[in-house]
Amino acid sequence: MSVETLPGLLEAQAASRPDAVAIRVKRLGLWREFTWKTYSDVVRETALALDARGVGPGDTVAIYAANDPRWLVSDLGIQTAGALSVGLQPVQDADELAANLKAAGAKVIICGDQEQVDNVLAVTADLPPYEHLVVFDMKGLHTAEYRDARITSFEDFRASGREAHVADGTRHAALLSRLSDTTAAIASYTSGTTGVPRGILLSHAAQIAAGRALATKIALKPTDRCFSLLPLGHATGRAFDVVAPLVAGASVNFPESTETIAHDMAEISPTVLFATPKVYERIRSIVEVRIARAVPFKRWVYGFAMSRLESSLAARRAGGSGGFSAFLGGVLAGKSILKKAGLSSLRYAGVGGASVSSNVTSWFWQLGIPLYEHYGQVETGGVLFAQRNLSDSGTLGAAVIDGIEVRLGEGGELFVRSPGLLVGVLGTTEAPPSDGWYATGDVAEFDADGRLVSVARRSEVLRLSSGAEVAATAVGSALQQSPYISAAVVVGNGRAAPAALIELQQEAVADWAKDHDIAVTTYAALATNALVRDLIAAEVAAVNAGLAEGTRVEAFAIAPRPLHDELTATGKVRRDLVLERHADVVSGL
Repeated sequence: MSVETLPGLLEAQAASRPDAVAIRVKRLGLWREFTWKTYSDVVRETALALDARGVGPGDTVAIYAANDPRWLVSDLGIQTAGALSVGLQPVQDADELAANLKAAGAKVIICGDQEQVDNVLAVTADLPPYEHLVVFDMKGLHTAEYRDARITSFEDFRASGREAHVADGTRHAALLSRLSDTTAAIASYTSGTTGVPRGILLSHAAQIAAGRALATKIALKPTDRCFSLLPLGHATGRAFDVVAPLVAGASVNFPESTETIAHDMAEISPTVLFATPKVYERIRSIVEVRIARAVPFKRWVYGFAMSRLESSLAARRAGGSGGFSAFLGGVLAGKSILKKAGLSSLRYAGVGGASVSSNVTSWFWQLGIPLYEHYGQVETGGVLFAQRNLSDSGTLGAAVIDGIEVRLGEGGELFVRSPGLLVGVLGTTEAPPSDGWYATGDVAEFDADGRLVSVARRSEVLRLSSGAEVAATAVGSALQQSPYISAAVVVGNGRAAPAALIELQQEAVADWAKDHDIAVTTYAALATNALVRDLIAAEVAAVNAGLAEGTRVEAFAIAPRPLHDELTATGKVRRDLVLERHADVVSGL
């Protein structure tokens, strides 16, 4: 049996470290632990259950669920059976879900709960026939309208795999032996920021190359505790939470729910974390909003401590130590902030999936958390570039492994050749480029040291009426450094200056409103309040002060409702969708 497939890596870990903890998940307020042996056993049961139902090479199985240990088990079980694992984002509108499932042509669909089952049933008439609907959480699914023979609980499904193993103890090994590292293992959807999401096919070899690169980059080891936040249907989420732990033997930890993430993170105190900018922006925003509501003495202590930590960071950037300032700032505020946020054990923090403000990264570096920016694409297997140390600040660092090649094409477009390159696109005959060079669609630059220093989607480079070009993503990221701004969509083509559609950070603005005796808390009421508009105007003015002339936002509007389904799984704005749905507001700027 080759270990150069993902199920092969799992078997190797289970054989060498059977009793070590592979997965932790919080259930009903208690942390439950599962060993590598248990992980392997449940994957085997899932694979044999699929095999018994005729699922094998040439078939696809879709996973439509939120992050959960059973997601990992299902993913590897599908691959063990020789089928293609298609990971869908847990939140999708009906049209997108139907399109993705239609492209997948899944023989089996695995859902998380009743909500996702309802969504699938609502579009079933538009889908190719599927044979089974397997569900993790059967709560609410025992009433008459769900008496469909295709609906099966995950536990019952697993049980059939156990029975199959008893009947033929050699079948699992036979399934593993027929796997090839060059065949497509997974389909991971692109974010769809500038078009329709595409299901990118990645091979076992590509995924393992990406996982090994990450494990080497962050020096991942068996004692590390990873915390699962990125959607597992995303290539980078899979690389961090599935593949890298399989390579290094680290544990993956799952919160009980999205509402308990902050509390659960504080309990488990992860050592490795990879998340979108929104997660880190949210952590910073919570701290700063709480400080703003604290008594004057606590506000003074925080301000003084952060000024000391800022001085320490400046000294370290200049090659010094910043020792006493760091010590003083840490004693006064830094250590307390990190402990309450569950970050006191964090040794590696990664951020990617969207542009992040330098103010946010500097804030974490000041607190002693090395927040490294990453760049990559689904089509290239995930992470390509990452910062290596503090001196890489202001850049996206260097290639994570030597095997990644880059060059700039016409107009500065970035071309990449990597071991993690796609092998195809789901539902199409599209093949990878014959010469191995993938056109990313991003405009990039490199500095004298070969570091990637700027990236912008070609489609998001705005051309003003003066002919000047502005990177919409960079300006939007600068606006999002405000604790009161959740997202900003910057427009400017043909205009004299950039303008922005702004989504409020509802909780932070509601707290501000309460402190100013404004008796409104719903998003719609806050968005139309004159004093809230004045608050956002002041925030925009503050951001403009740090932007170059010609890139400053001269007009803005507040989105009348939150941009929930207009955001990708990694928090990036789907520009085309936002501009379509809010055309009247944007045109009025």
